[in-house]
Amino acid sequence: MARVPYFLSAQLNNLRAQRIANINPQGNDTGFYEGWFGLIICSICVWITVFGLDLYLLSFVYNTPGTHEHVLQLGAFVAVCVHTFAILLFTVVHLCYNDTFSNKFSITEEQQPLNKRSGDLKTTVSVDEARILPPFATALMSGSLSATQYFSFLILLSFIMLSANYKDHDLELKILVAQVGLKTFSVAMAKANARLQLFADRV
Repeated sequence: MARVPYFLSAQLNNLRAQRIANINPQGNDTGFYEGWFGLIICSICVWITVFGLDLYLLSFVYNTPGTHEHVLQLGAFVAVCVHTFAILLFTVVHLCYNDTFSNKFSITEEQQPLNKRSGDLKTTVSVDEARILPPFATALMSGSLSATQYFSFLILLSFIMLSANYKDHDLELKILVAQVGLKTFSVAMAKANARLQLFADRV
């Protein structure tokens, strides 16, 4: 059973590792529901929506070469593609190389100290912490997310400042507002996963 890499869901990464190691197998089902909701709805579905809306804007709205809107929208879409490629690439690496980016828990048994004069065994838990993404990968993911967010914000800002009649471009305005909101949320989700992996055991 493959473990979820921390950069997709740090919460599921930790909980699935515990369950696979048979540590508290019945516990924290609420955490699993929260983790899967966050991964499927708040990450995957949101990102598919962002990708689709950016592709729509580039293909049917800002499709005139040489305009500043086309250049900005092209930058926003390329940044989305770069982030998507990086996520897919490191997820494949994770799956092909023994769940590289997930925590692994294991249970070992050790003898009690001799002075207790007991043959009982005590159970200890060891943790093989997930390998953190290399700096260039973290920078690539966070940078592309920030870039696409800023490009969409610039398009929205130029639309508000230069458009004379919003009523004729109502759908365009709604899509731009949705894109800025969804991309801001995606940046926050990515940062939350990285923070949880790095600092969850230290706070």
